[in-house]
Amino acid sequence: AAQQIFTLRNTLARLTTLQGNLTINQGFLSVTDQALGTVGSALNQAKSLAQTGIGTNVTPAERTALADQVASLIQAVANAGNSQYNGRYLF
Repeated sequence: AAQQIFTLRNTLARLTTLQGNLTINQGFLSVTDQALGTVGSALNQAKSLAQTGIGTNVTPAERTALADQVASLIQAVANAGNSQYNGRYLF
């Protein structure tokens, strides 16, 4: 009986550790998914801006405005790349 109790306690301790690890990893993956979503969205927006800037009908002022928007997207991607979860960088 004492051996069974010991075995059950060890099993319970391992399961508790696994549950904690799963919770941490799920949080990490969720934050990573959000960061990658931000990067994907920024890339799609940058593509759209690049397509808008193609052609001779775009004025220099409009190109400058598009470049400013792209610079903002670059900063958003850099921020996403520096995301952390529990003090640990994702990338």
